[in-house]
Amino acid sequence: MTIHAIYQPQDGPQLIDMQLIQPKAELQLPLLEGGYSFFYLSAGQLKMELNRRQTTLKAGQALLLRPDQILLSAEGEAAEGYLFSFSPAFFEQRYHNNILKAFAFVQKGLLALVDLPQDAISKLNVLLACMYNDYQQEPQQLAVLRSYANIIFFELQERFAPEKMARNIQLARPNRQEEKMLEFEQLVEEHFQSSRAPSFYAQKLFISTNYLNKLCKRVFGKTSGAVIRKRVQLEAERLLCHSNLTIAEISQQLGFETPSYFITFFRKSQDCSPEQYRQGLQQELVSA
Repeated sequence: MTIHAIYQPQDGPQLIDMQLIQPKAELQLPLLEGGYSFFYLSAGQLKMELNRRQTTLKAGQALLLRPDQILLSAEGEAAEGYLFSFSPAFFEQRYHNNILKAFAFVQKGLLALVDLPQDAISKLNVLLACMYNDYQQEPQQLAVLRSYANIIFFELQERFAPEKMARNIQLARPNRQEEKMLEFEQLVEEHFQSSRAPSFYAQKLFISTNYLNKLCKRVFGKTSGAVIRKRVQLEAERLLCHSNLTIAEISQQLGFETPSYFITFFRKSQDCSPEQYRQGLQQELVSA
């Protein structure tokens, strides 16, 4: 079986998509805006290329892909299980805006691959079967689907980071500086296509640009401008990988005045042009 990630411009906010992973199936993984994708295998395995690195998902394992990870390809051998994608708004409608980031396996810089013991596998098989059945009957009953997802993530948290008890996640509150950085990340997600000026975000946060940079260096180890540019770069790579948009169209979508400005911006990070980057990805897919 194969899974192809696809970029689809959205007329409205799509909050969740759920599919069965089955042998010989060809699935399309919709890239929801700022979204996450959850994979669980009950049998077989999936060979995945994430951020240009090889990863294998095996039976009895779960994997959460974050917005900062790019799935280039996924091929399975007798793979069976479940896949669901969701946007941040799927959780934000019910829980605190940043509840997802309280889970250890959602943190940036980590590969959220979780080995599950038999008791957890049994629970997930039942939960995901019920969740999929309810999704098939009524995909818009978000409160029910969100409850399933929340229980599943608490279960994964206990396996991924047992020292951080999942039952206490909702009681943990970030300090004021962490709250500012969470707000900053959310603002970047909302506005990176139209504004790359740190002063814009500082004004939204009611702090000075200097203080914003100080917080970013303390929390992220980089300036606010670097955080913003990284998000723009990620979206550029995602569009080059998963869309048929031209370089000019991607440039316009990301808010660059001209394609030449976009090409210069891209070269500073990748040391190649956007077209060369896309060709490299295509060659990797052919040789895979």
